Amino acid sequence: GYDASHPVILMSQDDTRDTFLNIPYEGKMLSSTTSTVTSQLTTLISSGVDEDDLYSILGLNKADLPADFSFADFNPFTLAADAPAALKTAANKTEEVSQQLKTILQLVQSSATGAGVTTDEAFASALKAVVAKLQAGDASILTDEAALADIVQAVADDIATSNPDAAAKIAATKSAVAASAKLINDDFADLDLETIDVDAIAKSSSAVDAVSSSLKTKVETTDVADLGEELEKLDVEAAKQNSAPTDIVLSQDGSAVIGAVNVAEGSLVVGILSTTDADANDTHSYSLSG
Repeated sequence: GYDASHPVILMSQDDTRDTFLNIPYEGKMLSSTTSTVTSQLTTLISSGVDEDDLYSILGLNKADLPADFSFADFNPFTLAADAPAALKTAANKTEEVSQQLKTILQLVQSSATGAGVTTDEAFASALKAVVAKLQAGDASILTDEAALADIVQAVADDIATSNPDAAAKIAATKSAVAASAKLINDDFADLDLETIDVDAIAKSSSAVDAVSSSLKTKVETTDVADLGEELEKLDVEAAKQNSAPTDIVLSQDGSAVIGAVNVAEGSLVVGILSTTDADANDTHSYSLSG
């Protein structure tokens, strides 16, 4: 069982990666000390969502799942290929909602921290607003632009007493945050982990980081009166597109990495080519000309 008064807090570092999508992971998650996983769903439970209520929030029928099923121990990426259909459905929905939760939480936190709210206060307020909205409805709110705007406004209202200037800035971002979150979260709808286009989903997930960074900078550097107009320049679709490599480097000595490179017998290694690319999943090929 969960003990919300003694949660495990998992915070990303500079080198933290999403091992499924193979991209950097930015965020914070909570779980109980007795949980075997830490996820967006255990974060909800540690924040007051009853585990039984998660079934209806996710649109799952608890009776279809094994009697010992628990979100505290459920890793959607470890299911066997022949797992029951109900477990596969739970896995798909768990990943879908987890990605969508990360989107809105991260965007709202960027708005709040850009407005001058501390990281911890921004996370707590954003999580409280999301939990309240989910408890009043279900996970469909994560792709509902009006509901997403309500979440941003709830954070602004929560901050207003202690920091009215920050609250005004946060409120001014609600249309842009809601529109951006919906555009990204629509990409995660109806995920099927057996047929998922990992590269496409990775680009959508990476777009959250790019948009969040741009959002935070604009909120930090723009007067509240001009913020709405400035945020119209946020381009989610551009953030989801492939980025061209920014550099190609030829090392002078490939001996240090020769064990990781396939070299034809009798060939001489004169160096190793490497590419700098913001798209972590991309592969690169090289050819000589002239």
